[in-house]
Amino acid sequence: MIARIWHGVTPGSKGNAYVEYLRKSGIKAYQSTDGCRGIYVLRRDLEDKSDFVLISLWDSYTAIERFAGPDYDRAVYYPHDKDFLVEFEPNVSHYDVLLMPQTATRKTARRAARRTDITKAARSSRSRVASRHGRSSRRR
Repeated sequence: MIARIWHGVTPGSKGNAYVEYLRKSGIKAYQSTDGCRGIYVLRRDLEDKSDFVLISLWDSYTAIERFAGPDYDRAVYYPHDKDFLVEFEPNVSHYDVLLMPQTATRKTARRAARRTDITKAARSSRSRVASRHGRSSRRR
């Protein structure tokens, strides 16, 4: 897996609006590209600026090319970025991901397993009640 890291800065007064714009432009483009595994959007507010770092996770450089084109080390900008950003860094950085947090994955798996267990238990309970009353457990 590969992490693609982009950095941008907006005036502090435009930070919130830029987050909304990101959701409609860059983040939407990332998420619709085959091979994108997810995005972290980081923000820190400094005196009069909002500093952003986007870390996107990708299956391969081929997947990154689908998003950024053949010169995938170049930053990708959108038409209204000029209304928000105070500078345009020309390049992004790519890193091989060697270790990822497993906590979120384990929690998600446990939640899914609990939901499945609860669903099975509810179905079983409906079935037992229905059979006691001589009815089918299937909904009509």
